[in-house]
Amino acid sequence: MINEQECTKILNEGEFKFSHEEMLQIREFLTTLALIEFEGYKKKQNKSSNNECNLLQEG
Repeated sequence: MINEQECTKILNEGEFKFSHEEMLQIREFLTTLALIEFEGYKKKQNKSSNNECNLLQEG
């Protein structure tokens, strides 16, 4: 994960400027979304690997 200075720099490159508190909230939100996506990915991978094992055992 990049540090707070880099986050602020990236966010404030555009037209809109964000305070330190806003940057922290955005960073927390994006981190939470990434965790949700990763958990979904792990479940999907786990489910497909279980199906592959089941197919091999049936034969």
